[in-house]
Amino acid sequence: MAWDEKTLTIQGIAMLRRCLSGDPLTLDFAAGGDLTAPPTSLVSLSELTSQKQILPFGGPLDDVPAGKRVNILVSSSGVSVGYTLRQVGIWAHAGQDEPQLFAVIQDSVGIPVYPESEFPDFAMNFYTVIAVDASDADIYVNLDSATFASVQSVQQLIAMHNEANVAHQDIRNAIRSVQAVLDGGVGKVQRLDISIPASGWTTGEGDAYHLQLDLPLDDISSDMIPALTVLPDGWSRAIACGLAPFVQTVDGAIRLFANSVPSNAIPASLTLQEDASSSSSTPVPPTPTTDVPVATTYSLGVVRPGPGLTIAPDGTLSIDSASDEEIEAALSEIFDQDEEAEP
Repeated sequence: MAWDEKTLTIQGIAMLRRCLSGDPLTLDFAAGGDLTAPPTSLVSLSELTSQKQILPFGGPLDDVPAGKRVNILVSSSGVSVGYTLRQVGIWAHAGQDEPQLFAVIQDSVGIPVYPESEFPDFAMNFYTVIAVDASDADIYVNLDSATFASVQSVQQLIAMHNEANVAHQDIRNAIRSVQAVLDGGVGKVQRLDISIPASGWTTGEGDAYHLQLDLPLDDISSDMIPALTVLPDGWSRAIACGLAPFVQTVDGAIRLFANSVPSNAIPASLTLQEDASSSSSTPVPPTPTTDVPVATTYSLGVVRPGPGLTIAPDGTLSIDSASDEEIEAALSEIFDQDEEAEP
């Protein structure tokens, strides 16, 4: 099994040229078939000779000396009738175009793929390399979370996600909010109606999302804590473009993330909370006139320590109670006085 008959298709060559000129290239999915085509005709194919199943990608691209290595998963999942895998195609798109057949690999001997009913655990990894300079090409893989994935690929994705500087933004914001309260109260909260535009997007810096956009807004600073809510009219567009559910604040703008450019502007609501811990002024305890309600017997809210309660610099709340020695001394004094008063 040499699998040495492989080529980019005509449309694949055009996509790669656009990619090297600056447009991001996304690999959408792969497919397998049981027939081959004459090697000289591979470049002109727009579909496989005899497609049998969709083959998911096993993880993000690996940078290798020869270019970008693609991991394709072959399994018996969804296969009702076994076949011999002799031809593999990769579909991709450049920019915002529709997916087309990007590359074809084939071998006349092939690999047997068994029916799921007979061999449900059958799985293997199929690798191929796109020979491009990894530093000059923005190429991504569209991973479908509903498809089969190996344990190794899942671990790789988790590791990449955890290392991204935009990961777990909701948890980070929650921690910052709590820390702001502990360090001196809650800063001012403001709400803005914004429109996320369909222009101005650039290639992102992280691996989690391909694109980013800095939307200029007045009086925005990097220490503010943001929360983004897409309004109902924009839900379908936000889902279609893979809009991130979080944003970052930078001085003078908010930074948004997505996997593709929105088809039209997306209406959204932005809530911004000032980080009280970044203020140099003396914190003022919340009162009933602030944005945070005061706690009652039946509702949550802000409390302030009264007599007998103390708060340490790290926010620890303690009861200012008498020590055992102080209690014994007080009891001894009382009983001594009672004994002296007896006739």
